[in-house]
Amino acid sequence: MNAQPSIFDDCGTNKENDLDLINRFTLNKLNENDVFIFSVALCTNEIDRDFESFTKPTIEKLAKMFIGKTGIFDHKPNAANQSARIFKTQVVESAELTSFGEPKVVLKATAYMVKCAEFENIIKKINAGILKEVSISCKISQKICSICNTPTSHGCNHQPGQIYSQKTCFLKLIDPVDAYEWSFVPIPAQHGAQTIKHFSLEPKDSAMTKNAEIGQQQKIKLQKHVLKLGFLCGFDCQINSKNCVLNSIVEKLNFNELEKLKKQLESILLDKNFHIDTCSKNTNRSEQEKQKNNSLYLI
Repeated sequence: MNAQPSIFDDCGTNKENDLDLINRFTLNKLNENDVFIFSVALCTNEIDRDFESFTKPTIEKLAKMFIGKTGIFDHKPNAANQSARIFKTQVVESAELTSFGEPKVVLKATAYMVKCAEFENIIKKINAGILKEVSISCKISQKICSICNTPTSHGCNHQPGQIYSQKTCFLKLIDPVDAYEWSFVPIPAQHGAQTIKHFSLEPKDSAMTKNAEIGQQQKIKLQKHVLKLGFLCGFDCQINSKNCVLNSIVEKLNFNELEKLKKQLESILLDKNFHIDTCSKNTNRSEQEKQKNNSLYLI
């Protein structure tokens, strides 16, 4: 959203009250001539380029957390980079709907900046609409799949950005733990609200898709490995077979749970005096070597 002084005109302002709120954060009492006051929209509940979305309860909690937080540039946390501070926030529900059909909620904040030579050009750029896009940095404790409401810590088969039954999968960000800072940025990740969690030179949607693909490939590889171990342990299993009990279990497990099951199956085989090794298909090991000591090579 735009960092413009007019953004709070619809809800009214009170200069005396604003100065009282500002002076809670100062050592010396400031007056109207000492400060430049402006407003920003920190975030909304719209889906961003990471296919993530703050929920309304999350935004309401963040509203309290961001009071007093400093404004910097490009999420570079150093003291010399501090330029502004938020002294009040408000959660506003608009008549507009999000892309998934819920009323759009905006976290609006009002910040102050000291009128001095150091910030003169920054104030001019804000007034001119040059410094405009903003971003927040915060810590979220949970992400939940929008399709099945499963926390990502438990794992599910849905991929953010993919469409299931005409619904785009995204992750709901809930239970904020802390708010760190907010920044002016050139390339925001969240559409409309123009906020990001981190700054990156690589496009967010490209990086997210690449990481998701790599993670899915690793999970599929681990699933196949676990099924081969299960077969060696005596399970009548086959990859992608609906009649295989182990396969139906493996499909529901997340990556950490698959790793645990893998170790358990390997332990069973070791108890049977089998040595387990993994090698690539183009291995040069001789068949005679593979048969030594009851060794089983999983290709």
